[in-house]
Amino acid sequence: MTNKADHNQSEAGVVDLNIISNELVKSKKKCCGLTVNDALKLCSSALVPLMIGVLSVVFTILQLQIAQKNREKDLQIANLTRQQDYEIAELRRQQDQNISNQLREKDLQIANLTRQQDYLIAEQRRQQDIELAREQREQEREFDDRRQKDQVLSSYLKDMSDMLLQTNITVYSETRSTIFRAKTLAVIRQLDPKRNAFLIQFL
Repeated sequence: MTNKADHNQSEAGVVDLNIISNELVKSKKKCCGLTVNDALKLCSSALVPLMIGVLSVVFTILQLQIAQKNREKDLQIANLTRQQDYEIAELRRQQDQNISNQLREKDLQIANLTRQQDYLIAEQRRQQDIELAREQREQEREFDDRRQKDQVLSSYLKDMSDMLLQTNITVYSETRSTIFRAKTLAVIRQLDPKRNAFLIQFL
């Protein structure tokens, strides 16, 4: 009986040791109330968002760097474009100024040529007016001279006709001839050859 009791006690001690060892193993497998598998799952589930966050930060930094480089390139392109636009505008302004100067010189040349032509035309017209006025004065003088000679001839012919047709002549024939001769000579000096020929035919 004693041996059986000892055997039971030893078996109970072994069972207690097994329970204690199992408890120790279970306590080692648990960390903060979690098993190793649960801890690994928790770490893996926490590591994935962390890696995603790190990658997001890295991508964000890369995008910021790319955006900065793009901004710098855009600024360089904008500066280059602005410089080119300024050079083109300056070139166009210079060309416009040259064209304006050329047009102004041409306008001055045309104005000078037009002024010279106007002066020549005015001078020609003035000479023509002077010539026309001189010719008109000459014609008027010739007309007055012809009219005066015609009046002298007409007056002479009328006087001679009246004297020849008078019936009551009290003057001697010799005196009358002297008067006729003097009057005729005075008239001949005033007339031209054509009228003098007509006067001689009358006599």
